[in-house]
Amino acid sequence: MLVWTAALCLYTKSNKDVQQWIFSNMWLWYLCLVAFMCISCGMMCHYKKIRKVPLNYALLGMYTITYSYVIAAIIPLYRAEAAVYAAVATFLMFIGLTAYACLTKNDMTKMGGLLSTVCMMVFCFILFQFIIGYNKILHLVFVIVIILITSMWIIHDTQLIVGGKHHRYQLELDDYVIGAMIIYSDIMTIFLYVLQLFGGNWNQIWMIIIISKNCIY
Repeated sequence: MLVWTAALCLYTKSNKDVQQWIFSNMWLWYLCLVAFMCISCGMMCHYKKIRKVPLNYALLGMYTITYSYVIAAIIPLYRAEAAVYAAVATFLMFIGLTAYACLTKNDMTKMGGLLSTVCMMVFCFILFQFIIGYNKILHLVFVIVIILITSMWIIHDTQLIVGGKHHRYQLELDDYVIGAMIIYSDIMTIFLYVLQLFGGNWNQIWMIIIISKNCIY
């Protein structure tokens, strides 16, 4: 999933003709945006019904294709250096957070409700800011806060997948597709917000979409 997304982003960033086609056909971007949001909600709400092969793989493939296209289409808006720095920072953060989640005895799986509540509160504040007007400093604060929240989600979701005696909740063996989707979504969320920090291209609409997706999860 990550390899496909990285390859698509690299191809989009390096090809001016593809960029022009994407910006001339924004209907496909919106279609993919709606598609991956709907697939996310459907898989999370009916996760027990999509454990069967090949339905689970088909949905995961559609989710990956649509989500990666949405990301690849916005990458040209940022400098190549910013995208590389954001990717490296995201990789290092993910490695560190995953190691902590596997080694610590603190149970984050019982904090899912609290994390969802915090995400909802942040969503309301961002929506309020979007309505009253843009403020760069406040927006920067929101970006940093969401990166911290998503970092906690990575620890939570990793422990859900890994399981163990110190974790109250964990995914079942047949939920490997759900686990892959959740971790992929967490990584992409952190990447997009770190990219905003390095690139300086503030996108309030994208911020609202991503934090609302985290509220659903």
